[in-house]
Amino acid sequence: MNRKLLVIGSKGFIGKHLTASLNPAIHTHHKESPHLIDLSTPNLKTLPLSTETHAIIAAGCANINDCNKRPEETYAINVTGTLRLAKQCTELGLFPILFSTDYVFDGKEGGYTESSPTSPINIYGKQKAELEKRIHDATNGNYLMLRLSKIYSTSIGDGSLLDEMMQTLIQGRIVRAASDQIFCPLHIDNLVTIIQKLIDQKITGLINIGGKETLSRYTLALEACENLNISKTFIEPISLDELEGNPRPKKTALNCKKLYKTVDVKPQRLRKSISILAADYLNKDFLLN
Repeated sequence: MNRKLLVIGSKGFIGKHLTASLNPAIHTHHKESPHLIDLSTPNLKTLPLSTETHAIIAAGCANINDCNKRPEETYAINVTGTLRLAKQCTELGLFPILFSTDYVFDGKEGGYTESSPTSPINIYGKQKAELEKRIHDATNGNYLMLRLSKIYSTSIGDGSLLDEMMQTLIQGRIVRAASDQIFCPLHIDNLVTIIQKLIDQKITGLINIGGKETLSRYTLALEACENLNISKTFIEPISLDELEGNPRPKKTALNCKKLYKTVDVKPQRLRKSISILAADYLNKDFLLN
């Protein structure tokens, strides 16, 4: 057990992997957990804190449609509640680690650095941009904010980037993949390693977190087809503008030079990740079901 760590939001995609890999002394969730934290009204004093020194705040609402439909409720979670929680961490001697998103940019250029001005085009991005702006004052500058690109895993059924594509293809359905959505995905295992190394090196402030490969969702989908031995006619190239719902930034690839100068991590190549997940699907005879 890592007696230094508290993970808040242990049932979400990132929080679940952090909890399984880092084995924190305490982990919380707003519904099902030995310890509960409601991010809209957080109170760390309800937890049996003892030797913990770092709090990883992985809770929040990351669904952009939910943020659009319930702006006030999600603002209370993603901004007000998260800032209040980070402030409580500071007051209790816990170093807060928080997450932001490449959606804080409008996606017109890509290659964004930590100093690039934010320009969000949807409510979720606006909430995270405000969190980035206000976190310094809430924590007296003693925090770590990880601005993430797309995070994925190679586990069947987790619904992340590659798995969602492959499940759709395995079921014989068309994948509509945006050729103008450009990003730099990172495997969840690499993210966990990066977080541990940043903690060990006592890094503070804002840092971009993404892979070293920049590509489109369409290119990724074609690669998935090839590995599954499925015709590429099942991939329909579209523009991100064709998707219903909230506007999404197109070119969100992050400049992660600061990250890779700081920590010695070699991100898993996307080609390898696609090969691993495709092999698992094929080995489990999903194509026959």
